[in-house]
Amino acid sequence: MALEVPLLGVPLVVHAAVGFEPMLMHCFRQWLMLPASLRASTLPARLHLLVQDPESDEPEVTAPSRFVVRRYVDTVVAARGSNLFSADLKQGVAVAFLTPALSANEAVVVPQVIEYLGLLLASRHDRLPVASAGLVLDGTAVLLSGEAGIVGALARACIEAEMALLAEQTVYLSLAHGLRVWGHASGRTGNRATHAERVVTCLVERRTGQASQLERLEAALAQHELQQKIEEQACTALVEAGVYRLAVGADMAPAVALLRHLASEG
Repeated sequence: MALEVPLLGVPLVVHAAVGFEPMLMHCFRQWLMLPASLRASTLPARLHLLVQDPESDEPEVTAPSRFVVRRYVDTVVAARGSNLFSADLKQGVAVAFLTPALSANEAVVVPQVIEYLGLLLASRHDRLPVASAGLVLDGTAVLLSGEAGIVGALARACIEAEMALLAEQTVYLSLAHGLRVWGHASGRTGNRATHAERVVTCLVERRTGQASQLERLEAALAQHELQQKIEEQACTALVEAGVYRLAVGADMAPAVALLRHLASEG
């Protein structure tokens, strides 16, 4: 089977055995509904998923483990026992060789192979990765950057308050035709978003014993804070869009209310 999907708005064709169809549909269903006006007109990248029996003398993976990934410029290779994948980012092609046992393990194959390689290929085309959680309300994306524990707890509270999840760990900025933020909410059900036209960034920190507070940072300070984490082009775009510092108190609800108000002002 061959499935074409506009992942992050960038065309990707996945070639795979029929057995992969359910997990591919579960993974990419939201992208198949993306309007044509948001789909890039570039040549599609290609991801090949192959299933092969291991040789008798190949080592078995007997304990849970992740793929070991190595990258040099535009070449990516990875291994997990007899399971291998490689990607040539310059050519826009990736190939994964999976054993029958692993190919049936959706919990491993989807995040560590399909999503990893798909997002890697999509990010070649005006999609700058930014390490941040993302939520959307009223067409505005709120990016949360900070220590993983507090950011994760705040994101979950925002989802419970009916903000749509854009991404849990990484968002992607496109800049060529104006700022747009994209995200892939891995394995999530419920209210999800694929993109937003407006964006604000919040640097999140915990302040136990104090009330939650939100303040906008001056451009110079925002630039200083962000340039340590992301590349210059993305940093400049986010600073122009607005960067805030959010101090989260003991009660999460007021912090969520501040974010909802910020997004609704958009």
